[in-house]
Amino acid sequence: MANETAVNPTQALSSNRRLKLLVVILIVSNLLLGCVSAYLLRTVDRNYSVLIDRSFPRMNELRQLTKETVSMQRHVLAALVASDSVTREDSLQKLESTGARQKIHLKGLLMAEEILAKPELSKTLSQSAQVYETGIEAYLALMSAGRRDEADNLRKDLLRPSVNLYLDAIDQAALAVEASGQALKDVYSTRAKAQGTILVGLASWPLLAGLVLAILIGIVIGVLVLVYRQVGNEQS
Repeated sequence: MANETAVNPTQALSSNRRLKLLVVILIVSNLLLGCVSAYLLRTVDRNYSVLIDRSFPRMNELRQLTKETVSMQRHVLAALVASDSVTREDSLQKLESTGARQKIHLKGLLMAEEILAKPELSKTLSQSAQVYETGIEAYLALMSAGRRDEADNLRKDLLRPSVNLYLDAIDQAALAVEASGQALKDVYSTRAKAQGTILVGLASWPLLAGLVLAILIGIVIGVLVLVYRQVGNEQS
């Protein structure tokens, strides 16, 4: 009885120490998990911010370029059908100003990484734009000289087909930008899934540790049972 009384407080003290140690480990692991989670979430946010910052300006550049190019054709036709010189001059001035804005948007698009990565597309876009812009300059020269019939023939023979080729090139550029953005999005999504798996693994480590411990205990018990049986069979 004296031995039991002397041992029990020691066992209780040892159990309390183990329990405190387990609580400390759980607290530290939760703190580490929180830090890792914050870092991974910040990484995901930064990656998608980069994606948005790259894709949205490109798509806006394409939208504006298409808008200005279509507007140029409208001003070309409006100048031809104008019934008075004031309206005609106004349309020609709008054509020039719209053409200037179109060149700015085109320059920005040609500097985009998605377009620079495709030399053939960049070349096609640049050449089709040059043909169309050259036609616009010839059209303006003819209209300034009062040669409306020749300007109309130029519109039909050169401007109409060249603007269609130009718009096709812009459409190809839009597809390239979209494909690049989608590829980057897929990469970030894959990373986010992997990071989520890591977080789940870190969060469930106590359960995994308990499972491993239970398996080890089961193995030890199974081995002891086999040993005892073997010893019993040898004694008998």
